Amino acid sequence: MPFYIYKDVETGERIELMMSISDMMRKRRTDGSIMHEGRVLVRDIIAEHKGVSSNPGNWPMLSDAAGVHPSQAGDAYKDSVSRGVPTQFHPETGQAIFTSRSHRSAFLKSKGMYDRSGGYGD
Repeated sequence: MPFYIYKDVETGERIELMMSISDMMRKRRTDGSIMHEGRVLVRDIIAEHKGVSSNPGNWPMLSDAAGVHPSQAGDAYKDSVSRGVPTQFHPETGQAIFTSRSHRSAFLKSKGMYDRSGGYGD
């Protein structure tokens, strides 16, 4: 029986549900959401396929190595904009948030950094 990953519309919490395909189709409403334990959930297909290396679900990617201290996230964003590669930083962890391989590559190049793995295994 397959696992499905849903996201709570109100809280953003991810919830894994195991059900048959027919159960999933039966619960599905016209807008694609489902009701589960009184909560409205929408399917997060990207999260379901995150482990597949060729899948765009690997993005956004969070990077500790290119990150900063959480208190520096705002300044790091401003610096990335001034370098021509706007990059968000997670406000609670300080991790750099890359949206694609090319985004990561451009950001690292702008900072004089590089990825030894060359992006393999993303």
